[in-house]
Amino acid sequence: MKLSKKLIASAILTSLSTITMANCVLDSSSSGWTGSVTFHCDEPTDLYNNPISFDVDHAVKVSSIWGIDGKTQLTQDDNTVSVSVKKWWPDEPYTLPANQSVTMQFSPSSNEFNISNFHVGPVTPVSQAHISVELPEKPGFIQEGHLADVIIYKDGNKLTEINNQPWNTKLDVKVPLNSDQDTAKITISVPSLDEATGSADPASFVVGNGQTQSVQIKYKQLPVETGTLKVTSTVQGSTPETHPHYVITTMDNVVVKEGDLKWKANFIDGLRSSAEGVHYKLNLTSFIEGDYEYKPQGKEQLTRDITIQTDKITPAKITYQLEKILPEKVSITVSGLPKDAKAELNLKDEKGASIAPITLDHNGSYPVQNIPRNNLNWYADASSYYVGNAHYSAKITPSNFKADQDQQALAIKYHKVSDPKFISGYWENWKPAINPGQGDAKNSTYYDNDIAPMTHVYYSFLTLDPIPNPDAPHAQGWDGNAIYEAYVPDDIVKVITSKDLSWRGDVINAIIDSVEQNHAKFIWAIGGWSDLTQTISPEQVDLLTDKIVTLLKTKGDGVDFDWEHLSDDSSLRDQQIEVLANTLLTLRQKLDAAGMQDKEIGYTTRFNAFWDNDSRPQKYTAFNSDGEGLAIQKVLNSKGSSLDKTVNWVNIMMYDVPPTDLDSPATGFSPEAYENVLNAFAKYITKSKIVMGFEPGGQAAGGIWEGEDTDKGIIESIQQQGYGGVMFWAINQTADITSEVTGANVNKLAKHAQDVFKQ
Repeated sequence: MKLSKKLIASAILTSLSTITMANCVLDSSSSGWTGSVTFHCDEPTDLYNNPISFDVDHAVKVSSIWGIDGKTQLTQDDNTVSVSVKKWWPDEPYTLPANQSVTMQFSPSSNEFNISNFHVGPVTPVSQAHISVELPEKPGFIQEGHLADVIIYKDGNKLTEINNQPWNTKLDVKVPLNSDQDTAKITISVPSLDEATGSADPASFVVGNGQTQSVQIKYKQLPVETGTLKVTSTVQGSTPETHPHYVITTMDNVVVKEGDLKWKANFIDGLRSSAEGVHYKLNLTSFIEGDYEYKPQGKEQLTRDITIQTDKITPAKITYQLEKILPEKVSITVSGLPKDAKAELNLKDEKGASIAPITLDHNGSYPVQNIPRNNLNWYADASSYYVGNAHYSAKITPSNFKADQDQQALAIKYHKVSDPKFISGYWENWKPAINPGQGDAKNSTYYDNDIAPMTHVYYSFLTLDPIPNPDAPHAQGWDGNAIYEAYVPDDIVKVITSKDLSWRGDVINAIIDSVEQNHAKFIWAIGGWSDLTQTISPEQVDLLTDKIVTLLKTKGDGVDFDWEHLSDDSSLRDQQIEVLANTLLTLRQKLDAAGMQDKEIGYTTRFNAFWDNDSRPQKYTAFNSDGEGLAIQKVLNSKGSSLDKTVNWVNIMMYDVPPTDLDSPATGFSPEAYENVLNAFAKYITKSKIVMGFEPGGQAAGGIWEGEDTDKGIIESIQQQGYGGVMFWAINQTADITSEVTGANVNKLAKHAQDVFKQ
């Protein structure tokens, strides 16, 4: 997928000012390849009859204004840019609600310029003073990702609040005055951060018209008293390979430390303490290894109170005893399996332990299987089977059970199913509808016409980068703070639930409502070309998947991973491949464990994901990204899984590449190119999960659309050969690069797919 520069949200604040002109306040502005101004008005403000205006220097020309929820008209006279705004529908002035902050962004002709003289409506001369706020380099005792806040008061009233500002920056705060003779008493407050006190130097002063006061922000670490817990863990009998897990909590159950204990003395340092002692709970649990359960002596789960004193070592001794586990016998019967078919049954407990896979090759009874009677939930999963294009799926009764009985019976019944076809499309979240319905962008009916033919709508994009850059994606990893709706930018869960961000959340929720009313599925697409090239670290897999589970508990039917830079850095390729594979697998496991088996996961990749130097078709160009899907499949196989078991679909990006790179005419991909790609994927992925992607219009990177007739033929072939369906970029894409209106062509081809897939 790709991400237009029009998606990029407000850049990092480099200057902050408060200017009273008309009834509007400039909160921030930024330069770069994407410029922005953020402002709000203290009264409802007509932005058509009171245009937004600002100056840019260095002879910069501005184009492509976006970010305000309406139709913008841009004019530029020398260095002065003016923007007026109307509603999308009906054709009338757009009114910005009172106290609603909005970020307006634009494309400049150069990335080197300054923004000045911002105002809304007529220019009124203003008397003002300046405060130059200097933030220090990040102190070592402040955690990574934690940023500074500064609150400035004028004459006892809050003037402005500067939040989450980057370290080692200088901010210009403008102080409005009533007249040239007026003065203002300024007081500056710096909230504590990571138990460090903040201060301003000077913290209080008086400024007059035309004066500038420099202020330095400082942090001082508070002294911290700590003590140590010494845990000596031993075991009766031979030492197991497993290390027991411990959790230390406060008395009100807030976790402060956790980890695994070695079979010897363990020194757990850095626990908050006092001379009198701080009270904690030490929690340990039993574990199973082989045919034995190891329990802390005394009871199954040991929780003991401990007291940590400053500069002292508190001892604790834990002894584990062994108990032989009697197995639970699992009997298996199979029915409905086609003749000569082979499938596989897997039994796995909630902690990931499993027995060897059981081959299913006949109907009837199977040998009794022994599993540990470990009081854990066990899950049964039987693979599907295909006879030609006929799909046989297994229903297991029960599909999960608790291992706390002498025996358990599983009945596996295979039945023929019709795989639903995918007619899916990406929704560019920075553009309006191509063929709008009734109402405005905050009404679900506004989206109905565009969404009508779709089974899946991918909202694109959520990003790991709060400010993604389409011209030069940032070569860095995730900050771990949020999954971002980059249009804002802010945490997507906050955007769709917070009243403060309802100006954007209402739009997204309207799209979700339209999709649901169309009996389709709303999918969050994460990534895109503009997102971070180093995605996440291996240690962040749990954090990201937990955030996705939370998101899907809030809204949405699934997620689609579109991580396009896995092979950008050869030194990180293997790590990034493994990270994505682990993310897919971990997310599937967490969704299932949370009872969210209905939530879907997709993997979107390029046409070359399932061939390498040995299997690439002759005369096809080699790319660094060749074989990414093969590598992901290999990682999943090593963990007893596969893409088939983990994802609901695999989208193929069959665009944004010169057709001659796939031995096709310069006018577009040949049917043979499509067939070669589909065949490569089908060697590793079940056909019903393979979804072919089209971009029926202008394409990036030298791609050429092959035309409507070819695409219709491919869609018909997909139906005949039993593939999963079709995907389109993008439902609401306007004409780009060529005169073809991509979204209109998408709608036409999607309706054709509807007709074909009904056959």
